[in-house]
Amino acid sequence: MPHRCPPPWALWGLLASVLLIEVALSLDCYSHEGTYVQALVQPNVTRVTCGPAHNVCMEQMLAMTIVGGQTAVLLWAGCKSDHHIDLQSRGYGMLPFVSSGVHVCISDLCNDQFLNSSLPLNVPPEAAANATDVLRCYSCLGLTPESCSGENMDVVPCPPNFPRCAIGMASATIDVNYTASFFYRSCQDSSSVRSSSSIRTASNTTQETITCTVTAGCRKSLCNDGPHELPTPPPTAPHPSLGDWHPEGA
Repeated sequence: MPHRCPPPWALWGLLASVLLIEVALSLDCYSHEGTYVQALVQPNVTRVTCGPAHNVCMEQMLAMTIVGGQTAVLLWAGCKSDHHIDLQSRGYGMLPFVSSGVHVCISDLCNDQFLNSSLPLNVPPEAAANATDVLRCYSCLGLTPESCSGENMDVVPCPPNFPRCAIGMASATIDVNYTASFFYRSCQDSSSVRSSSSIRTASNTTQETITCTVTAGCRKSLCNDGPHELPTPPPTAPHPSLGDWHPEGA
């Protein structure tokens, strides 16, 4: 019996079935990149449908906090492939105090843990409430040297084992290539070094980098009022959103 080819309508029906299966199996994730200083307004997130190479939703955060409670946060959310390891939240113990976290999940729009809830911040200690004869330093955190100078500076009492005032800058990268730089003034703890870096990788890919550099340090109250010694870092990609951050309960 001769072989008969299926009619054209049958092939079109099979193709339509395959496309419907792919659509049914696709994953929707939130997509967002943002840098926030001091307080977070509700992030302006978008909803995206992941392509065939991406089968998990992921979100990543990197937060820096200085004495006085000022915080800078980098947030990223989007589609990823499942070879990315779920890096556990951690604190670095450097100045500024740094916290990070990565959340990976496999259901639609599940990557909103950092977007809609309080972050696991690694915060520095506070000075005793009744402390009087303690070191006091200027405290500020900003995206440019100008945003951490003049009237933008607060005065904070330093906690125990923070014997110096410092001026410094930090550069942070998450999701391989989303980078921001920050300038700060604050109390400096006794174990801090002039420059420190940390790199975290997953599946041979750099997921997170943080470098902190103290450009000036001194031991007298309010002595960290000088200019930032390092030049402004080279321009990075424009920040999709800038806002203010208030940790839950603050």
